[in-house]
Amino acid sequence: MKTLLQALFVFLFILPAFGRTELIKGEAKSREGELQYYEQHVMEYDGENLQKVDTNYFKPNGEKFASLVSTFKSSPLLPDSVFTDLRNNKIEETKLINGKYLVTTNNGQGVIKTGKLDIESNLLCGQGYHNYIRGNLNNFKGNEIKEIKFVLPSRRDYFSFDLSLIKEEGNVKTFKLAITNWILKMFADSIEVDYDNKGNLLAYRGLSNIQNEKGDNMDVLITLTKVDSFK
Repeated sequence: MKTLLQALFVFLFILPAFGRTELIKGEAKSREGELQYYEQHVMEYDGENLQKVDTNYFKPNGEKFASLVSTFKSSPLLPDSVFTDLRNNKIEETKLINGKYLVTTNNGQGVIKTGKLDIESNLLCGQGYHNYIRGNLNNFKGNEIKEIKFVLPSRRDYFSFDLSLIKEEGNVKTFKLAITNWILKMFADSIEVDYDNKGNLLAYRGLSNIQNEKGDNMDVLITLTKVDSFK
């Protein structure tokens, strides 16, 4: 079971006066503690509404190898997005058009495939998951389970997951995302994310949307830090 989310290193841009930007730096390590890649997001807000995330991924030596651009003008949960892997020229694109969510993949060798998904209230994709958590941060009760349908662009389809609040210590809440299909559970571990009480993502543990040289999605621990001095 492959992919989910996310990651980030990026360029500066100018916002209108009513907006703000946040720079989030991430460091992805294997479960054994070996550095796999760096990531950074530049996140553009209009008030409290996330409008755009510009993401870049870097090898440990600082070489950029992938990018992800997500915009939320059509939906806070289903972004229009383009993921590009510079190592193999693979592209994954999502777009909300005429009541359908179009997911297109290009394998870098000219094979292009598109899936059309029906829109449902609990359908999420990519960094729309971040918006969902932020919007429901204080609505979860202990042991409560919410079902969400998460789009995996590489599969051009969605899968059902159970989302639950599993731990709360001080100002940090830990959420668990577990796939519901019992067969797929044998191939995919759950994902855990830590958020503070302001809605800042602090850590991510699980399969990344970034693949290794063998084409397998990396199992990583990502720690994230907001750069307060960023303008």
